[in-house]
Amino acid sequence: MSSQYIMGHLTIRKALLLTAMCGALAGLTGCGERTVPPPTSTTMATENADAVAAATISQMAGYTTALEGWSARFAELTTGWGRTALDFADPMRPTDDEMGRAQEFIEAMRSSVAELKTIEPPPEVAQAHAQLRAALGGQITALERLVSAFDWGSERDAQLAYRQHEESLALLMQAAKDLEPYVDLSEVTQN
Repeated sequence: MSSQYIMGHLTIRKALLLTAMCGALAGLTGCGERTVPPPTSTTMATENADAVAAATISQMAGYTTALEGWSARFAELTTGWGRTALDFADPMRPTDDEMGRAQEFIEAMRSSVAELKTIEPPPEVAQAHAQLRAALGGQITALERLVSAFDWGSERDAQLAYRQHEESLALLMQAAKDLEPYVDLSEVTQN
């Protein structure tokens, strides 16, 4: 046997062995093709974090837009109608017209807070958003109590309503501060 015959035979055997090995792996990848490594926990976590970040940014943008729209309507309500709705010639002896105007304003405030409840906050600001709603709810309760105190002629109840208003205002200011990086609520806090 010649050495050429032996070398040729070995080369054919190597080629057959390589073909058999590639054939066994052919179910997943082609022989000699560049393979993509399977996802690791690091790559999966990075991809998941990117998807979560994109969703959070989108949700925050929608929240900011909705809250800014609500804030503008709320400011218009409180600066326009609010100033005249609570204008009493003699607060301890209000007229029926003055009481009716005040009650209408309270209902408009209640509707505005109900609108605020429909705005879905992202998890990052959910607590501050809930605090904002609670503060405005407290403001409405204080306003109702104040108007009732005027109706009954009770200075004591008027003082208690004012105290409740101050507590709700402090909560409102804190909520606005917590939301400040995302939305400007200065129109709400100034009124």
